[in-house]
Amino acid sequence: MILYFFYAKIITIVLYKAQVFMMQITRRHIITYLNEKGPATVDELAEAVGLTPMAVRHHLNILQVDNLITASVIRKHNGPGRPSQVYQLTEAADPFFPTDYHGLTDYLLSELTTRLGAEGVVNIF
Repeated sequence: MILYFFYAKIITIVLYKAQVFMMQITRRHIITYLNEKGPATVDELAEAVGLTPMAVRHHLNILQVDNLITASVIRKHNGPGRPSQVYQLTEAADPFFPTDYHGLTDYLLSELTTRLGAEGVVNIF
């Protein structure tokens, strides 16, 4: 049963990696940036991915249609002009950044204890 759990985790990770790989590379850069840095404007994202703001807006529109990001409006404080939009990830983007490290750690410690015994695990750490 434990081996099944391990294989299920591996399959989940492989499917996740395949999904991320299939996503266009610029959009992957954008969602990775938003995950690491938090909400960002078009200009910040354009600088981060090395494209024009117009090109970034194209990718942002696709990510919004896919419900991976959302935009909120903020007012510009330095003069007239349109308010800026700040983009951030939605919960739908969570599977692109798996974080079940506790489950994996529990499984690995359980397997080590089964194979090496409690003293063997203590000796490792």
